[in-house]
Amino acid sequence: MAPGEGYQCTMGKRRNIVPMSIAHLLPRGRWLPVIFALLAGRLTAADVMIGADEKWRLLQSEHFELYSRNSEGESRRLLYNLELVHAIFFETYGFTATRVLPVTVFFFSRDRHFAAYKPESSRKLENIATFYHAEPDRGILTVAPLPSYEAAQQLAFGSYAHHLFRLMGEAPPVWYGYGISGIFRNLVINDRTLELGRPDPQQVSRLQKADLIPVETMLGSDYQAGAFSSDESNLVFHDESWAMIHYLYFGAHKLPKDGVANFISHVLNSSRNFDAATTRQVFEQQVGITYGKFNEALQRYFRSGKYGYGTKALPVVAPGKSYPMRGVSLAEIDLRLAELALRVNRSPQGKLALLRAGDRADAARIQEVLGADAMREENWDQVAERWNRAMAAGSRNPAVLRWLIENEDRQRFSRFDAYYRLPEEAAGQLRAWIALYRELAPADPLSWEVLAWVEATAEAPQIGNLNAVQKQFVSLGRKNRTLLALAWARVRLKDNAGAEEMLQTLEAQVGGTELMWTVELIRAQNEGRPPRTELLAAPGMETSTGFRPKIDRPRLRP
Repeated sequence: MAPGEGYQCTMGKRRNIVPMSIAHLLPRGRWLPVIFALLAGRLTAADVMIGADEKWRLLQSEHFELYSRNSEGESRRLLYNLELVHAIFFETYGFTATRVLPVTVFFFSRDRHFAAYKPESSRKLENIATFYHAEPDRGILTVAPLPSYEAAQQLAFGSYAHHLFRLMGEAPPVWYGYGISGIFRNLVINDRTLELGRPDPQQVSRLQKADLIPVETMLGSDYQAGAFSSDESNLVFHDESWAMIHYLYFGAHKLPKDGVANFISHVLNSSRNFDAATTRQVFEQQVGITYGKFNEALQRYFRSGKYGYGTKALPVVAPGKSYPMRGVSLAEIDLRLAELALRVNRSPQGKLALLRAGDRADAARIQEVLGADAMREENWDQVAERWNRAMAAGSRNPAVLRWLIENEDRQRFSRFDAYYRLPEEAAGQLRAWIALYRELAPADPLSWEVLAWVEATAEAPQIGNLNAVQKQFVSLGRKNRTLLALAWARVRLKDNAGAEEMLQTLEAQVGGTELMWTVELIRAQNEGRPPRTELLAAPGMETSTGFRPKIDRPRLRP
């Protein structure tokens, strides 16, 4: 999901609405009343941000910060249950989180305050109860006050599921993301167990009456597809996405479990480069039936299927009573609500409030927000400036740090140059950032991959760092690119035999591809000769190794 997009859930129909881009620029004229008010000295923080008062509290857990205007008991319970959802997602589906992305939850106590921060494109929609908003530096989950506290939580669970895919650095197909979100929206948490996969009677009833979307259309749909052309087809798409996931994971069918896992692995790993013919071929080979037969099976499932669900023991997470809590000052909540308004709706009032408070104690957070805002405008220089300021002010946001490291990687190491030497000051900065990032996101291989190029090009390579990269090599995603760096480092360190051994390994892996030219450039330097121009090609970059879900259905119950 791109920056500036959000998922919303509704009460009543209890469905997700298609994510929409909110990265449009507001007309200049909307700034004028704010500017004139500032000049007149009439604009205060309390005037700008609706809902700001001194009755908010901040609670923090391992994966969330929660700004709540509700009771302590409800706040702790919501936070605890969100932590359970986080744990359940990774334990149940066998995914691995490689990235760390902060999440801020706003739990409002008044409908009109929640409504003031809804995405502008959703203002006319009724019964919006929660929405998840994706930002490059953090996720934002906003929860409205509802008559039923349990209903509010269920909707929040479904919204948060979208965020969890970002922690894997992956973008799932639309149907898969909405399907998993639907599974979690119906999650039931008991005292010692949870029930995963319970059907939503309203969804089942709608599916029994609906004209279903063909499976081949579902699999290839994106946010601009015809499946979202109307409210009715949009609702069918969400319901059918849930039903496809429910059938594959919980259905009483005879489809091969390993084949289903292989197919889902394929669609997840090919979502950015979807090919309809290949997907159909993999489906028929792995699942063992045609699209037509699968459509028929889904029809039967909707009309007469037995909807099982799994019961699992609660995962172990820190109890709600252990979360630190403190009161929030009027000034602090005003800035957090200004941040929310800017992130979701590009609010000029919100941006002005943040700009005016740039030298406050929480300057790091403010620079993070302003950097994310610059990213929506694709002002990359300003993003780098804002986020460098955030780091200088003490930020420990892993997403900000990751972008800065990636940005340096792109600018300095995207093309191989045998004569390039990384300045010592830049090398020291990158080593410090990488060390901090390893502390904050130890499962992300990016730090080791970039460290290899830092040492390969540094004026004074640190052999200890090169050895550390080699120890982590098996777990890396971009192995070939990293091996190029390690080979080049050995050339520079006069380990000609070691360099040639690595180059031969690379040659076996990338022979006939664009990376062979980089292999030849390094080998020519290692052998002290000009490169063979017949191998000339632009060096390419690798893609990620992908991920495979675990299809391990829990014990089913009728």
